Amino acid sequence: MEKFVIIAGAVSVGKTVASNKLISKMLSKGYVVDKYFNDGSEPTFWNILNNGKPVGGSVVLGKEDKKIAIVGYGDCIKDLDTVFAQIDFNDYYAVVCCSRTRATREVFDYFHNNILPNIDVTKTQVVPIYKDLMAHNNRDNDENISIADTILTILEN
Repeated sequence: MEKFVIIAGAVSVGKTVASNKLISKMLSKGYVVDKYFNDGSEPTFWNILNNGKPVGGSVVLGKEDKKIAIVGYGDCIKDLDTVFAQIDFNDYYAVVCCSRTRATREVFDYFHNNILPNIDVTKTQVVPIYKDLMAHNNRDNDENISIADTILTILEN
């Protein structure tokens, strides 16, 4: 894996919405769905995504020889375990994941204890993005679009 991007923030600041915008932007740039990590209910996943609301699902997108896993939620260890049990980091160019910050210590500790030890930081660019600067300030959508654009730039360079 060359890149690991984590969108971190408190509860209900729009982490999943930002990741949904990233998915939409990637699809518009020619990426295609390789795999769903959610319950397999593709219509539910995309109907919710198209309505712009958070979705509790995750997906692998591919383009040419790049596979990118996007984990659109990070609030519950059980859900993270389900997805990360299916991910071999060596199979992916990049992984983008949402995660709660320290307010929920167990999720924060999960990443430090279970994910980061599996990443060779001498070979993988780890990019933490803090999602909370403009939340609940009538600028949420601007922030979500900006984060999606930033991550897309990171993934394409």
